[in-house]
Amino acid sequence: IVGETPLRYHDLEEPQPLLLRAKLDRVFGVVVARDTVSTRSDQRLNQLCNLLLTKLASDQAAKRSPGDNLVFQPMESERETGSRIRKAFGRLKAAYPTTFSSNDDTDLRFDDHTLHEVVYELASTKLVDVTPETISEAFQVFRSANLKSGEGQYFTPSRIIRSAVEIMEIG
Repeated sequence: IVGETPLRYHDLEEPQPLLLRAKLDRVFGVVVARDTVSTRSDQRLNQLCNLLLTKLASDQAAKRSPGDNLVFQPMESERETGSRIRKAFGRLKAAYPTTFSSNDDTDLRFDDHTLHEVVYELASTKLVDVTPETISEAFQVFRSANLKSGEGQYFTPSRIIRSAVEIMEIG
């Protein structure tokens, strides 16, 4: 993706459920194996959800202005990608302040290398207007990372669900 023409909305690919799940599984692996800033599993999951919401907001903006370049795409350097994505997250926080009110949401706490790798992996994947089956399959990746203690029940935090619904403008 880097070095080619910048991505625009028409470049986004509709993901198949299992392919999106595989991408998110790889992304989660990158975060767990390589990130030097987020070391706790709950923090990693929260930060990854914030990054996915940033991607979703970027896709929404691109859908409204399909001729504009996507915000969520890798830049020439890891530092540039990190800076760009952190600014995009800052705009998302400003637009939805009640969604991002905890101390864990003050910034994206991944190092630039991790942000660049995750953005590279997800940039061309369309997250807006995907089927509920696709979203359901994709979020299976997070279930094992977010297992309720001892009960064997899985859940996606309600603030993530509310945020995704609000950003996607689902009734």
